[in-house]
Amino acid sequence: IYPNPSDNNVYISSLEGDLKSDDFIWFDVLGNRIILNAVQRGKEIEFETLNLTSGIYFVSYESKGVKRIYKVVIE
Repeated sequence: IYPNPSDNNVYISSLEGDLKSDDFIWFDVLGNRIILNAVQRGKEIEFETLNLTSGIYFVSYESKGVKRIYKVVIE
């Protein structure tokens, strides 16, 4: 996940295989789900974060039975 912190768009890339934007769920610090526009580019996804207010967000991703949660800071 880069850049982090970000004041523009956030990119998520994978070395393992193609990603799907539907596999990523964004939440704010209160646990509210955030819907973001995403552009799919094979092993990379670009999420538009321009409309998010500054703060901390979490991105949940599950693959092969393993769930990961990443912290993203929007400036």
